[in-house]
Amino acid sequence: SSHFTVELISRQVRAVLIRYKIHFSYIELIKKRTNIIMDIAKKMMKALIAGYVLTLVMLLILTYVIKKFTLDEKTVDSIIGAVYLVGSFLGGMFAAWLAGRRRLVAGMFYGGLYMAILIIISSVMMKAPVYDTSSMVVKVLTGMVSGAIGGFFSP
Repeated sequence: SSHFTVELISRQVRAVLIRYKIHFSYIELIKKRTNIIMDIAKKMMKALIAGYVLTLVMLLILTYVIKKFTLDEKTVDSIIGAVYLVGSFLGGMFAAWLAGRRRLVAGMFYGGLYMAILIIISSVMMKAPVYDTSSMVVKVLTGMVSGAIGGFFSP
C-alpha cells in the first residue's frame, strides 16, 4: 500500500514537472518571438526614418524646382506622387536589406506602412481626411507594390 502511494505521488510529481517544463519552454518561446518582433520593429523604424529623410530631401529639391520653373498644380501633384513612390521604393529596398530574409514581404510591409503614415500625417495637418476611403486604399496598395519592388531589388 505504501509502495503504491509513493508511486502515485511520484507520477503526480513527474506530471507537475513535465507541465512546468512545458510551461517554461512556452515562456522561452514567447521571449524568443518577442525578441524577434522587437528586432523587426527596430529595423522597420530605421527604414521608415531613412525613407522619410529621403522623401524630405526629394521634396526640398522639388521646392527648389518649383521656385526656379513655373509648374502648374497638376504637374506638381504628379511629381509629389512620384516622390512618394520613389521614397517607398528606396525605403522598401532598405527595409529588405535590413531584414535580410523575406525581402519581398519586408518591402511590402514597409511600403504600406510608409503610405499609411503619410496619409495619417496629411489628414492631421489638414484637420480633415485628405482622401476618400477608396483613394486611401489605392495609395496604400500602391505603396505596398512599390515597397515590394524595392524589396525585390534590394542588395
